[in-house]
Amino acid sequence: MSLTKINPRGQITIPAKFRDILNCKPGDYVEVVMEGKILKIILKELVDKEQMWFWTKEHQREEQKAELELRQGKGKKVKNVNELIDELNE
Repeated sequence: MSLTKINPRGQITIPAKFRDILNCKPGDYVEVVMEGKILKIILKELVDKEQMWFWTKEHQREEQKAELELRQGKGKKVKNVNELIDELNE
């Protein structure tokens, strides 16, 4: 447990040992959630809107499926882009 004090602007200092464990730096974003009388501080990463599709549940499910297939040896190797295109067109 660490004790920290709220300053006049409502700010607190996250103790260094926790910042080190979380590898958080000045400028990082956190989410503050209240559960009863408990405040949770959750380190967040911002994702560019252009990349949001990658993080959708559906896409992540397909990524996991593809990873599993690769681990099971179901992937194919190609020598170049043209071979890949031919493979995709079959």
